Amino acid sequence: MSRSKRAKSRGTEVGQSGKAQLFILNLLDECPKCGEEVESNEELRQTHLDECTDKRKIAAYAKKLKEEQETAEKKEKLKAAEDEARNMAAWEYSGGKITDLWLLTETQLGALCVQYGLPVDGGKEEQIARIVSHRNALDSKRMLTQGEEGEEVRPKKKVKISTEDLPANMEAMSLGQLKAVAASFGINVAGKKTKAGIINEIERLAHGDQPFLQLTDGKKKK
Repeated sequence: MSRSKRAKSRGTEVGQSGKAQLFILNLLDECPKCGEEVESNEELRQTHLDECTDKRKIAAYAKKLKEEQETAEKKEKLKAAEDEARNMAAWEYSGGKITDLWLLTETQLGALCVQYGLPVDGGKEEQIARIVSHRNALDSKRMLTQGEEGEEVRPKKKVKISTEDLPANMEAMSLGQLKAVAASFGINVAGKKTKAGIINEIERLAHGDQPFLQLTDGKKKK
């Protein structure tokens, strides 16, 4: 990143007086008032600031900065929307498993909640728990209907969580991310206040201290 761009980035975080000081110290190429480039000399730059009173130039530069900011914000929103779409597409392509819900953003989880007619309030953990509960209820209803129609229905077996389904970098995750992972697997970690406690509970179920009713989305688990 160029000195000018770095200075502009810093300039968005300071007031007009701060920008003026950056300009005088040759850390900002353009005059913060009119946008004119001035020779890298502190005395000349100070003089320019003192005499920079052309309202037309000042207004035009302010308009230019506003348009640049709006353009940057639009690009950022577009990129965020594209990232959201790619993330959701990847989840759907992998089978849309509820054990992978923790990979989705709150926006995407909220959209799923709306799709299922569920409340969208709360954080990721609460949204995932609602979706998991709803999807499991749909599976139970589907199994009941199949049974009433005379089709053979095999009950789900109690199995351990597959270690292959667990994220490989749990230690690097935040407390909120770990709670989201636990919710995706239907693990209640309400009493766990630390990352280590949540990881231990997930790994305890994954490595065999007790059986766990695996969530299968109504699909046969290989």
